[in-house]
Amino acid sequence: MNAKNLKILYGMSADGNGHLTRGLLTVPYLSALGADVDCILSGRPSGKFDSMLEFGDYKVHTGISFAKNEGGVDWVGSILRSSPLDFIKSVYETNTRDYDAVITDFEPITAHAANIRGQGAIGLGHQYAFRRDVPGNCAALKMMPLVSPTRASLGTHWHHFGQKGITPPFVHQKDDKPKDESKIVVYMPVESTQKLIALFRPFSQYNFKIYSPQVDETFDEVHITFAPTSRDAFMADFETAGGYISNAGFESPSEALAMGVPMLLKPMKGQPEQMANAKAITALKWGGAMDTLDPKIVADWLNNKKAVKIRYPNVGAAIAEWVVNGDHSQKSADLLAKQLWEQTDYGDFTSRI
Repeated sequence: MNAKNLKILYGMSADGNGHLTRGLLTVPYLSALGADVDCILSGRPSGKFDSMLEFGDYKVHTGISFAKNEGGVDWVGSILRSSPLDFIKSVYETNTRDYDAVITDFEPITAHAANIRGQGAIGLGHQYAFRRDVPGNCAALKMMPLVSPTRASLGTHWHHFGQKGITPPFVHQKDDKPKDESKIVVYMPVESTQKLIALFRPFSQYNFKIYSPQVDETFDEVHITFAPTSRDAFMADFETAGGYISNAGFESPSEALAMGVPMLLKPMKGQPEQMANAKAITALKWGGAMDTLDPKIVADWLNNKKAVKIRYPNVGAAIAEWVVNGDHSQKSADLLAKQLWEQTDYGDFTSRI
């Protein structure tokens, strides 16, 4: 399929890494098909990005983002951080009529810009799965897609849960690598270094590699290593990890399932999406969860962790093909999602849900 003259505007929320990861796994395929893709990122200051060469000459807007304090979301800080006037100005200055298609991964500027011009955006991302009946859903989560409205959407989740319009997660297509069972990778960005040291100090038979935005350089505390956040370094460690402990986001647990890395999730306080993710992973029996930094739960998980490996298809490539084919109706989106689940290999871990 050649999309040489197709112009696409692709908006991604940068409040968290999952939206950017999905973009990194989709935009190159759109470009390879010949589409001309312009990217908008919002929700993070322009100086806080790793290299995003795949997005070309992208634009950065203030957008909407969540302030976080230790262990959870700071809702007062989130409101104070937002700039409604800048947001409205960005919406009206983003002329989506210059594009044949507008995609939003929960990025509100592109979504509202397309909406007010009667064009409508295509929604991609985990948040759109909460339009359906998935574990842990609640009124607040069902309303969340209104932040970034669309005319058609494809939610993404670890399992379809018998629902339409949900695709498998976007994951890196990598060959299996041998696992170091003693290496535990940790990403809990809002937890203090001292609390994490206290939590993991008793488990000296394991080596904990903790990636944290709170540190500027690598340092060791006996069997615990802290390192500044780095996408490439994290993925290199993650591929050979014997376990993964993190907050209950979506994208890195998806990679854990794809790479066969056992996981233990702790949802952030005040984050219903993360609470729902923890409920989903335990409902599927594909990972563990804890509500607090509980050493007893960590000990039990370390002693009994089991790898679950799900072979998901190349969702980014399939969606790129779907976008350039031109039928962006919800019916067409639902059919694509069904086809992608038919390509998913659960191995010995087929869920009974």
